[in-house]
Amino acid sequence: MGRRIVVSATMILAAVAVCSVPPAAAQGQYHFTVIANNPGCPGGNQDPVSTGAPALNDTGQTAFGVSTCTSPADAQVIRANIGEYTKIFGIQGQSTYSSQGELRVSINNDGTVAFYAYRGTGTAVLTGSGGALTTIADTTVNTQFTGVFKPSIHNNASSVAFVATPVGQTGDAIIRESGGTFTTIAGPGSVITGLGTLVSTAQPIINSGGTVLFAASGDQAGGLVYTSGGAATVVSTSSPWCKSYIRSSP
Repeated sequence: MGRRIVVSATMILAAVAVCSVPPAAAQGQYHFTVIANNPGCPGGNQDPVSTGAPALNDTGQTAFGVSTCTSPADAQVIRANIGEYTKIFGIQGQSTYSSQGELRVSINNDGTVAFYAYRGTGTAVLTGSGGALTTIADTTVNTQFTGVFKPSIHNNASSVAFVATPVGQTGDAIIRESGGTFTTIAGPGSVITGLGTLVSTAQPIINSGGTVLFAASGDQAGGLVYTSGGAATVVSTSSPWCKSYIRSSP
C-alpha cells in the first residue's frame, strides 16, 4: 500500500488560477513536518488508506479527513498538532451520518473544524472541536436546500460559508451562516459585471471579517465569478473553460 502523507510547511503557496501551474519551487526552500502518515494515525491501529486536503490555522493545528483501512472501515475528521490527535467525527459508532463528504475540512483559530457529511439522501454541514457536533445546515431540516457542501469557517469567528443547491435550481449558490441566519452571497441568476449572469459557484473561503472568496461560472465567454452579500470585486478572470475567483464583502 502506498504511503499517504499530510504535511504542514512553514511557507504555504495558494494557487488562485486553476488553469495554469507555476514552475515547481526547489524543495530546499521548505521545511516539512509530518503530521500523519500510514500507518499510525490516529492511535497506532487505525491506518489511513487515504487522506483529504488538510486545513491549517494560525496556531499550527491541522485538520483533515481520513479513510481508515480497519474493518469495518471508517471515515473520520481529525485535528492534529504534531503527535496529538483529536477525533472530531467518525462514521463508526453513530447512525445519523453515512459518510463524510470528500474528506474536505476547514479549521479556525479556536480549533473548531467544519465539514460536511451525508445523512440519508441529504447532506449536512457540521462543526465540532472534539465534543458534541453543531449543525450549521441540514437538508432534512433546511428544506430550502437540496444539498449543502464544502464549508469554510471564519479564522476568528463562528460564521461559516458553504456551497448549497437551492430548491428548484440546477446550479450551486454560496451561503453564509451566522447565528442561525442564512445569507445568500451569490447564486444562479446573480449578475456580475464582466461575467454576466451566474450559473454556478464553488470553493468558498471566508475570513474573520465575513468576506468570501469563491469560484464562479457565468453565461459570458471567459471566466465567471460570484458575489458575497455586497458589491463584488473580481479578483481574476480566465478563459471560457476555467472558473474565475471574486472577492465580495458584506
